[in-house]
Amino acid sequence: MEKRSGEKNGNSANTTCESHSKDASPTVDQESSKNSESEAVCNGKPEDGKTQEENHALSSQKVVSDDVVSKEEEEEEEAYEDEEDDEEDDEEDDDEDDEEDDDDEDEAMPHSSGHEEPGSDSGTTACVAIVKGNEVIVANIGDSRCVLSRDGEAVDLSVDHKPEDEEELQRIEEAGGKVTQDGRVNGGLNLSRAFGDHCYKTNEDLPPEKQMICAFPDLQRTTLTAKDEFMVIACDGIWNAMTSQEVIDFVKERLDEGGKDNLSGICEELFDICLAPDTQGDGTGCDNMTCIIVVFSHDQIDPRGKRKAETEEAAGVPESKRPKL
Repeated sequence: MEKRSGEKNGNSANTTCESHSKDASPTVDQESSKNSESEAVCNGKPEDGKTQEENHALSSQKVVSDDVVSKEEEEEEEAYEDEEDDEEDDEEDDDEDDEEDDDDEDEAMPHSSGHEEPGSDSGTTACVAIVKGNEVIVANIGDSRCVLSRDGEAVDLSVDHKPEDEEELQRIEEAGGKVTQDGRVNGGLNLSRAFGDHCYKTNEDLPPEKQMICAFPDLQRTTLTAKDEFMVIACDGIWNAMTSQEVIDFVKERLDEGGKDNLSGICEELFDICLAPDTQGDGTGCDNMTCIIVVFSHDQIDPRGKRKAETEEAAGVPESKRPKL
């Protein structure tokens, strides 16, 4: 009876520590074994040898550790999302910049055809000099230039047409165009008069001479004298690299050294001086270059500034005996 009672009490001790402490008896090995199990449970020590408090502490540490890991993962995820947002913002900014560049290009080419059209997307300047008797007449459009050497001094026989000039700027704006800070019409041409470039001449309410880019020349007349040695006609590829006086000095020095028979060679030397060594600079010396040197014969001009051919013609001298101009 005691044995059964002990078994009962031992079994009850698996669920209630108080019942085990009052009724259990250690007189039998079986009861002792069961009582040991009951004591382990009542003392909070399961089979792994750790108390409930220790297991609870470990569990709490694990929970805290899991919380830390979870928090770190959240922070990493937030940082990744922020990085993605920054990349998206950068892409949007790049897209906006590209759109602005496209707008600038559209302004630079008003026709916006998407492909080059000769005469519409391209053009040319012009500088024409006519010598008649003792007079030289120069007509120019754009920024090509004619310069006379008068006793070694540079005399401009034409005026460059640039968009920022008051007269040119007024015409461009009245035609609906604008001049950018770098001196270009609608961000494109850096001159204001030219043949071709028809995409700048599309205002149907204005005559040709009032368009943003027009082809109407300025005329300048100059009387030649015995002091006038030569003149140079060249495009802006030369004048962007050298001043009028520098070019006159360069040519005169070589003419004085006997270069009159090699004017083409002097032009080539001039190109070599103006040509940029590479394309890393501001563009000076990278433009196309054209040059003409015209040397005057002093014996063809009489002391009155008249060409001898004219006076001899008036005097009835046969053409075969007149000096060639």
